[in-house]
Amino acid sequence: MISASAAAFNTATVLLRVTDDEGPKVVSFTPADDATGVGYKSDFTITFDRDVRKGSGLVHTVAVATGFAYASLDIADSAVTVIGNTVTIDPPLNLRGLTGYAVRIDDGAIRD
Repeated sequence: MISASAAAFNTATVLLRVTDDEGPKVVSFTPADDATGVGYKSDFTITFDRDVRKGSGLVHTVAVATGFAYASLDIADSAVTVIGNTVTIDPPLNLRGLTGYAVRIDDGAIRD
């Protein structure tokens, strides 16, 4: 418990630090979730609600049916670009037809 007299309260200087512990939120994906007819050389684009930057970790392209990583890239790789609030991922392998994919990003790989 902290207590102070009125005189101390009126003359005290307080340093208050606010920590932003909420990460950036995804606004949109391209191609859209559950899209069909996506080209086999397509990039994935993720738009966030604020500007982001590369942290450290991996970006995984996962085959939805199996849950296995189809391809993984270090976030530092040049195939992952960040401009403002947009992250573009150029998968190192061509996408296979009739296959659902998801993008999984390690915690800490994208920072604000």
